[in-house]
Amino acid sequence: MITGKQLLDTVYKETFNKLWDHNIEFPEGLGLLQNTIIDQHFLKRNRYNRLISALAAHPDLVCVGIDEGTAIIVHGHQATVAGESQVIRLANLKALHHTDKGLLKFDQAAFGIFTAGDLIDIKP
Repeated sequence: MITGKQLLDTVYKETFNKLWDHNIEFPEGLGLLQNTIIDQHFLKRNRYNRLISALAAHPDLVCVGIDEGTAIIVHGHQATVAGESQVIRLANLKALHHTDKGLLKFDQAAFGIFTAGDLIDIKP
């Protein structure tokens, strides 16, 4: 799971101010989903940088940002979006690198925005 704590910045912010390599903390979560990282309050709190940092730290996983008032209902390797807002899915990161100063960079990643009733893959 994502704690929100930046390892390279001691001041808590709801989102990350830069996309740094090795900047995100992942303690063990509940273990309900394999191969998936979830971030909550996603759109309301503008947590794109956190989710991109999570994908860079674990490019073999699927990262899902679930907004407030919204959920996913999991059925095997797929999930149905439910609720009033949206769900973001990031996956399939390609050509991940970082600069000498530790900033992340990559060529591409799968990015999707989903609403109620949509099916999303939660397995890479």
